[in-house]
Amino acid sequence: MMTTGIVIVVVGLLNFFLNYGDTTLSGIWNQITGPVLVAGGIINLLYANKIKQNIIKVSNPIKDDDL
Repeated sequence: MMTTGIVIVVVGLLNFFLNYGDTTLSGIWNQITGPVLVAGGIINLLYANKIKQNIIKVSNPIKDDDL
């Protein structure tokens, strides 16, 4: 899931910067979708980090002896 987030961020950045300044309809569309992809990739990375932390919590439960 982390890899997917990283790929989405990279594709979004490439999509934006490769079409920067292009005034055709497809160029403008790619300039709009670039930041949307970057935002989606960052959200994906945050969600993957939360899942990873939950897995760590579940795999290491607190025992009554530790309290």
